[in-house]
Amino acid sequence: MKKIRYWYSSLPLSSKITLLMALLITLLAGSFSLFSISFFNQAYSHETEQIARQRLELFAENLDRDLLAINNQIIETSTMPLFVRTIQRALEVPSKDLETLVNFQQFFKRIADSSPLIHSVHVITKDDILYSPYEQTSRTLGNDLSHPSLSHLQKVTLLPGGQNPFAPSRKSVPIVVALNLLGTSSYLELTNNLAADVFLIILLDEQVLLEKINSPGSAFFSYTNTLLFQGVPLLPEAPESDSAMIRFATPTQINGLELMMSIAKRSYKPLVAFMIIITIITALLVTGGGSVLISRISRHITSPFSAMTKMVKEMETGSYEFDIKPRYADETGTLIEGMNSMYHTIIQQMRQIKEEEQQKYRYLSQMLTEQINPHFIYNTLEIINMEVINGRQENASDMIATFAAFLRHTLNQGEDTTTLAQELEHCRKYLSIMNTRLGLQILIFDDIAPHLELFEIPKSILLPLVENAIRHGFETSSMQAQTVEHPSITITAKQKGDRYSIGVIDNGTKGIDIEQAYKALNEKSAQSGHIGLNNVLNRLKLYFDDVEAHVSSIPGYRNAITFTFSIDPDRGAPSGIAALAE
Repeated sequence: MKKIRYWYSSLPLSSKITLLMALLITLLAGSFSLFSISFFNQAYSHETEQIARQRLELFAENLDRDLLAINNQIIETSTMPLFVRTIQRALEVPSKDLETLVNFQQFFKRIADSSPLIHSVHVITKDDILYSPYEQTSRTLGNDLSHPSLSHLQKVTLLPGGQNPFAPSRKSVPIVVALNLLGTSSYLELTNNLAADVFLIILLDEQVLLEKINSPGSAFFSYTNTLLFQGVPLLPEAPESDSAMIRFATPTQINGLELMMSIAKRSYKPLVAFMIIITIITALLVTGGGSVLISRISRHITSPFSAMTKMVKEMETGSYEFDIKPRYADETGTLIEGMNSMYHTIIQQMRQIKEEEQQKYRYLSQMLTEQINPHFIYNTLEIINMEVINGRQENASDMIATFAAFLRHTLNQGEDTTTLAQELEHCRKYLSIMNTRLGLQILIFDDIAPHLELFEIPKSILLPLVENAIRHGFETSSMQAQTVEHPSITITAKQKGDRYSIGVIDNGTKGIDIEQAYKALNEKSAQSGHIGLNNVLNRLKLYFDDVEAHVSSIPGYRNAITFTFSIDPDRGAPSGIAALAE
């Protein structure tokens, strides 16, 4: 819900008005459509129900005529003395004889001729002996129609349809009639006992039965009829679920037998569908036409506000160059003129502030760069002087050349930045001077990723770190080197993902007081004994983003001060003074 509210609040004013009015029209059109659809649906549903019930009663009457004809023939046959004697003989003789078979064939034909629904007639005795019109075949009625399987049935029972055992390509619906002999009399009766003497089985042809109770659909619907006996379906039902069907049932004259009609809702014929389509098309046309009209009206009303919105966006991106002239002399025109005037005033002030900030950062960078320890200059000049006095003119000349190159790089006013390769060379010159001054033999190495050699950093940014490495790693109060077999300083530069790092590592025995080093990073003076760490940190913050300092120390093995930072992707590198100076 919050996302929807945010999306709506972000829409232009004209779109909001159009959306609200279109929604209102859509709701009205939708309500009208639903009412119309409901009305037509109810009207035709009622008519469909009336027609369906009339058809169902007609089908039931036709079916009753055939079933009553079968019932009357069964009653008539059951009262014939010859049929009763044939039943008695079938019960007395454990095996079939020719006379019994011939008599049964006569009665089977008599019953089958009573209705075209009948496929065949059979008798099963309590000894499970089958008498059938198909005596010359080895087929049987199957286990489902054996005497043990039917022993629980009473009187007249209709069973669900299944495969006809004597005509595999067809299906049949069995009518099972349970009969008992009345003692030694010549009468048969429908039995209520669970063990009948014989079962008269009449197989109704399912296909003929379906044709009897079904006919082509009406102009309003299509349907499927089926038979239910005591609630159990005898014929295949419509495949749709109950929710997709409308069902009607009517009883027949056979006790427990019902005829049920299933009408698929989707089969309601074209008139309802046509009216619904017309209603929907009308609603869509009204909605579409109303939306277009409302859109034009809302754009006309909100066009001045759209112009002001465009002005604000162009002002934000700095692409607004020409004044938008108001089209109307109303309140919106006054607002546009006021915004034009305000924009020009703001632009002038921003340019002035930007120029002042650029100048400020230039002065600050120059000041931080030029914070060179004057004692270093004095002591270096003193060493050169001593070399000249002692007649070592060549050494003095080398020191002067090195010192001059060092100062040229440091005091160059033309550039604020330098490459890592140039900064490394600058540090080499400084270390050469310090080795001569202090009588040391410190080696300098680099561990710089090849693709970072031309990476630009603030000028002289690594020099304070090298100076600290000499002071805290190798220099003593007597100006003599501590005992380190191979004193060295390593300048590092790495990249990991979007993070960069530069730093200085030494193997001096004095190590770094980590607590004092972090304190020095937050102090502007060098009272903590760590020269220029705050200077380095502040200068890096002028150029890069998310600058962090890391200090670690294992005396005699590895003492490191490393700075990590990232580059602003919108401004490139460096992102400080160089970007402001553009």
